[in-house]
Amino acid sequence: MKIKIAFIFFLSFCQLSFSQIEEWNIYDFDSIVSIEMPYDVYETDTIIKYKKIYEIYSENDSIEFSVRKVYLGKLYSNIEVTPLPKDNKSLEKYYLNLIEVLAELVEAYDYKVDSYQPIFKFGLKGYKLIFRDDDQILIQELELFLVNKNFYSFSYTNVNGLNIDDKRQFFNSIIFDKQQELKQIYGSKIPYKTFVFVLLFILFLSFFIKSKPRRRRDLN
Repeated sequence: MKIKIAFIFFLSFCQLSFSQIEEWNIYDFDSIVSIEMPYDVYETDTIIKYKKIYEIYSENDSIEFSVRKVYLGKLYSNIEVTPLPKDNKSLEKYYLNLIEVLAELVEAYDYKVDSYQPIFKFGLKGYKLIFRDDDQILIQELELFLVNKNFYSFSYTNVNGLNIDDKRQFFNSIIFDKQQELKQIYGSKIPYKTFVFVLLFILFLSFFIKSKPRRRRDLN
């Protein structure tokens, strides 16, 4: 009887510990984007090569969730801005050129693009990419959106393999506020090489400056 009670107590403790580890909360990333993330969430805010980069992220052992954006508008009057899509056709070309560059870059990180496909959320067109490592494990999923002169990256990484429930929870929680103006077309030509640096900084650089946890909103 004592063994049975001890076993029940052990199971209860495991369930409690698991629920604490897997607690998810809603975070306002900026004025138009909110997202659910687990664990303690931290933020970094920096400028690299005259581009403003903002990120929130959470991590635990082999798992990392992150949301990043690079502002493509003009921060300084003497710095040229990154050209933006002029129509739907050039928006598609923007994404495909980006993915082509990305596929070449990830080889240096022992990754490869396993698959990619267009996605649509809140009337916005983006792209979803899935990455595989050298051991053929699916380790990262990424969603990319160009909105309001910001390039958004939503990333879930698990070096032991993507968890379906975590993946669904994270990506299904992405919200773009449709009450705000959401713009993807700007009417200018897009040189091929102008946004390579964006890939380097938004997708690959890890920012290790830890700051205080973000204020979170209760899910209830």
